[in-house]
This record gives sequence, structure tokens and C-alpha cells, in this order.
Amino acid sequence: MLITIGTCDVKANILNAIITFGKKAKLTMIAEGVETLDQVEYLREQGVYLIQGFVYAKPMPFDELKTFINACKSNDDNCLACRLD
Repeated sequence: MLITIGTCDVKANILNAIITFGKKAKLTMIAEGVETLDQVEYLREQGVYLIQGFVYAKPMPFDELKTFINACKSNDDNCLACRLD
């Protein structure tokens, strides 16, 4: 449903309803499958701060993950996750 963010798709209303329900029920919400910065921004505006998806990193072997994390810790300009703070 995240692909409906920023569109007039009917499913966008469903996504908004899910977010509203989650807030009213005081649930912790995690958005999965986030692929674009527009989706990240929209979710943040809606109060959804736990986000995972390709926008931050593609799946990778553990050794590559360690390198990725170290690059982020050193504020590497190529690290998208660091630029989103």
C-alpha cells in the first residue's frame, strides 16, 4: 500500500485509515517496504517513525552489513540512512 503515497489511488485511504487506527489504539507501527524518500517523509508526517525498506539499504550479506553500519557511523555522505536524520 505504500506505493499509493502521493497518489489519488483508493488504497491511499486504506493506508491512512490503518495509520489512524494504529494511533488511536496506541499501537507501535512499523512501515515495511518503504522504497522512496517521499514515502519516508509522508510516514514521518503521519507519526510513523519505525521504517524499514530498500530506501535505507537492500538486503546484504552480514559482512557487507558490518561495513554499511561502520560507514553510517562515520557519517559517510553515501549513506542514505545518515542523510535522513
